[in-house]
Amino acid sequence: MWEAVTAAAAAIFVVGSWQFLVFVALVVLFALWGVQNKNGDWAAGVIVLAMLGFQLVGPADGFKPFTLIRQNPGTSAILLTLHLVIGFLIYSPFVRWLFFSTDRLNELYDLLTEFMKTHDVKGDEVPAELIEEWVSYTKRYGFDATDPRPKIADHKQDYLRWAFMWEVDAPWTLSRKPLKRFGNFCYRSMSGAMDRSSNWFWRNMIKNFPAFRAVAAATTANATVASAVETPKTK
Repeated sequence: MWEAVTAAAAAIFVVGSWQFLVFVALVVLFALWGVQNKNGDWAAGVIVLAMLGFQLVGPADGFKPFTLIRQNPGTSAILLTLHLVIGFLIYSPFVRWLFFSTDRLNELYDLLTEFMKTHDVKGDEVPAELIEEWVSYTKRYGFDATDPRPKIADHKQDYLRWAFMWEVDAPWTLSRKPLKRFGNFCYRSMSGAMDRSSNWFWRNMIKNFPAFRAVAAATTANATVASAVETPKTK
């Protein structure tokens, strides 16, 4: 039993084995989780521990990352320089910051929509009597209602995390927008059919359940009264 467990564990560090593929996938997922949840130290730690595992536990003729770095100092220096240049001068300031700013704008718009819906206000202009509450509401989510635009001075740690871990962050950041767009397309395409199927399934509900029939009748009567009160009589 113990020998089987040991063999399975050793196979993790054999490049090409199914255990290796599962292990690498888990490392990438954990690192991605750390980057997306603003925990770059966790993401970097997972990757370093994985590299140490390959270096110390893997087979003698297997993948040894630190040995490769020591044996190829020139190539390692070039790759490190490219990593830093792409992360600090290209990806973080011009790609990731744009996505982050867009996400914050969408988040603020969602907050405004929810706030207006909660207070039964039409349109997108906050009434004067609700301004103070709106400021307090947005502050809970990290927004300054007077100037909600994100400022890089408030996101230095985010900038550093994106720059150092761009290889992990970029695939998800660049793919989630198309995936979200595809999901919204599927939702719009299927919503009508799903509503029709739900209406068909519930078609006999009001007829068979008096309680639902009574609620529907009361709701209709209240709406009629409210409409009569709001509409001024004309002579």
